[in-house]
Amino acid sequence: MKSERLKRSIVGFGVAFAATALLTHCGSDEPSPSTQNSTVDTGSSQPTSPTTPVSTQPAVSPQASPPASQPQPVVPQPTSNVGPAAVSSTLPMPVQPTPPVSTPSTPVAPQPTPTMTDSAPMPTAPMPTTPAGTGGSGGTEQPETGGAGGGAPVDAGPIVPMKSGNTYSITVGDAVLTADGPSGHITGLDVGGSPLFITKGLGCAAGDDNCATQTNYGASFWTAPQDDWDWPPQVDAVTYTHSLDATANTVTLSSGGFDLKSGSTLKVSKTLSGDAATQSFVLEYAIENASTAAVSAGPWEISRVKATGFAFFPKGSDDPKAGGDFSTIPTTDITDGIVWYDFSGTDDEAKSVADGAEGWLAYFSGGTLFVKKFSDSASGDIAPGHSEVEVYTAPGDNYVELECQGKYGSIAAGAKSPTWTVHWLVRTAPADLDVTKGSADLVAWVRSEVAK
Repeated sequence: MKSERLKRSIVGFGVAFAATALLTHCGSDEPSPSTQNSTVDTGSSQPTSPTTPVSTQPAVSPQASPPASQPQPVVPQPTSNVGPAAVSSTLPMPVQPTPPVSTPSTPVAPQPTPTMTDSAPMPTAPMPTTPAGTGGSGGTEQPETGGAGGGAPVDAGPIVPMKSGNTYSITVGDAVLTADGPSGHITGLDVGGSPLFITKGLGCAAGDDNCATQTNYGASFWTAPQDDWDWPPQVDAVTYTHSLDATANTVTLSSGGFDLKSGSTLKVSKTLSGDAATQSFVLEYAIENASTAAVSAGPWEISRVKATGFAFFPKGSDDPKAGGDFSTIPTTDITDGIVWYDFSGTDDEAKSVADGAEGWLAYFSGGTLFVKKFSDSASGDIAPGHSEVEVYTAPGDNYVELECQGKYGSIAAGAKSPTWTVHWLVRTAPADLDVTKGSADLVAWVRSEVAK
């Protein structure tokens, strides 16, 4: 009798073991609750995008049936409770969705589980916006140059010179200054793609001896007085060293030595750059005495423009007079302390010189204003036989030279003169401005630009 009961117990145990193993095997093929649904309603008040994937922990490996040689005791589970969650305690428990509540009195916080992250999107900090008119990742907005406003544009950051071969260029607004390295010559100043300066080959009449040297174009830097050297100027004939400083954003042109009539030797240097704050070209000049004895000299800048329009500047201590062996410019007027030279007629070859005031000389033609701004010097501080402001008209009305000079003084042997700085301002006149010769409004506008 006891043996019969023992047999029945063993058979019952075997059946239970086999049933449990079968259920375990079937349950391992069921997908994990964390992978059945791509989204989970966490009860958060923030909606969850249906396309947002739920971050899950690495998938749990199916529970293999224990080897027959090492049976594991399994407590039989009621068949009504058999399911994926009852197979193994190591499997993740499913998140119970919270029934939607139209007006919850207390917000329901998400209930994360150890094996599943909240599917609600993380809060995102607002992206910074770019103010209108300041440019963006696509580039820097270029400032305006006059036009309807007529004033200097807003500072747009450093102005970077460019180099192509031996040619250097600096762009300020819609004006471009170009210079040739080996000759040290400023070869051009273009405004909106059109030349404001006389270009090479156009700076002299047929038969003029200036054509042989081809230096009367663009802009030059000479030493004063002119009586100290022979024509043509040797400073325009020597070879220059040249370089671009990418840190300082400057171009430096340094001449070789050139001799004066006295036998002394001088050198000059020109440092060119652009000033974004004032929207101007900056030209810094220095004279070096390469001799063994002191030499006296003064700085002298010459810019060559077309013989159209007119030039004007504030009158200093004396009225304009003829320069050297030339006659004065025929059409000269002085109104409210401003000297006006009109180039609309036939001037032939003439030169007028005078002391200036306020430190500027302006030229206006075809809607474009060109101003040279420099330190004002007293009449007695300029080189002998010269004046602070000099204007020359070439034969045949080919071009006009706009000239300004700085302080004349002694330079010790092996030393350099103080740096003399000239700013070039290029502007387009406002459409409603009176730009006729003698206009008080035009003078007021120039003064306002120079003061910046």
